[in-house]
Amino acid sequence: GERIEELFNYIEASKIFVAVLSKGYADSRWCLREITKMVECGRLIIPIFFDVEPWDVRKHSGPFEAAFQKHESSARVGEEDLRKWKDALEKIGYISGYTYSLQNDTNG
Repeated sequence: GERIEELFNYIEASKIFVAVLSKGYADSRWCLREITKMVECGRLIIPIFFDVEPWDVRKHSGPFEAAFQKHESSARVGEEDLRKWKDALEKIGYISGYTYSLQNDTNG
């Protein structure tokens, strides 16, 4: 509890955010809390979609769908948190950012 509050203080003091979203991102409640806080701050967010499509982020599909199914069946996650997390990811998925795919990496 105390560590997340300290992190939230740093987030609130920041002027710009770089969010790296990957296939396992939505599995982490910690990451979902962070991204939600970033969105709530209303500042510039530069998303980097690392081996995941922006469509999957905003529509909660692909690896994000499986993660949210786990959260929905967990007694540790409330409906309000789920709604906030989904809203935040939807907003992030619509922000123009950078998409990087390991499959298309020609540098090895």
